[in-house]
Amino acid sequence: MTTTQPPHTYEELCEVLRANLADYAPGQKRIATLLLDDASSIAVRSLSENAKAAGVHSSSVVRFAKALGFDGYPALARMCRKYLSEQARLIDRFDQATSQSTMSDRDETASPINAAGDPQSSRHHERNVVLSLSSINPNVWNNAVDAIANAHDLYIVGLQKCFAPAYLCAYLLQMARGRIHLLSETTGNVLSEIRDISPGDTLIAMSIRQYTAMTVRVVEQASANGGTIVAITDEPSSPLAIKADHTFIAQCESPYVFRSLSGITAIVESLAGEVSLRLGTTAREQLQKDDELFSRFGIYWTE
Repeated sequence: MTTTQPPHTYEELCEVLRANLADYAPGQKRIATLLLDDASSIAVRSLSENAKAAGVHSSSVVRFAKALGFDGYPALARMCRKYLSEQARLIDRFDQATSQSTMSDRDETASPINAAGDPQSSRHHERNVVLSLSSINPNVWNNAVDAIANAHDLYIVGLQKCFAPAYLCAYLLQMARGRIHLLSETTGNVLSEIRDISPGDTLIAMSIRQYTAMTVRVVEQASANGGTIVAITDEPSSPLAIKADHTFIAQCESPYVFRSLSGITAIVESLAGEVSLRLGTTAREQLQKDDELFSRFGIYWTE
């Protein structure tokens, strides 16, 4: 593994690492995973501390940095520090924007948030949404929207805790285009559906740690069949991200024992809205057909 030119941004570094992760030796894979999932620690810890965290010798980290095209470890650490600084500015702007409303919440002791006993829960959701959307690379976004809008058949999978956003994704996108397949273990259609995925098709896959084995296998099979993969997950080293053509990282922080899906939901809604705009007239015609059908079947309640 030798890269002649180093990545220019942390996002480019992640692309290189994900593309090569399966081929790395065990020690290299641990270093790469640390870079993917814990850039903030790389930025602030010493070379020896990061080597210890990866379970390798310091010289291995130096060689890994040089193999990526950097002059040495300091250049790699500087890139991580720059990324950390950018993320810190995002968080600072968020904190400044919400500080006034947080002070108001403290005064309104009868509010539902305070009544629930956790006035910080709403801020976790807001923060997840802000950071999930603001970290999206514009090129990745445009390419993913094109892949979804122009796919011959569109497959969507999210199981266990990610079934809800997967269902929402299918529901919203079917208002803009046809030939959508929501994969579900409940209906037993997963294996029969992925058999037919081929070049020209796109799979949207969602999973967060602990990653659902069936979702990972669906991604691997769809990739092997030549389909385009759009992953929505929680870590750059996620098994979905490693196989994906386009990856979105959702923040899943939560004050509760379960992880939040607010970041994933925000990405899903934004993608569906952008695809609808991209399809233009086609999406409008699809909506008209839906309205006529819903009216004929009396789907909505009327007084």
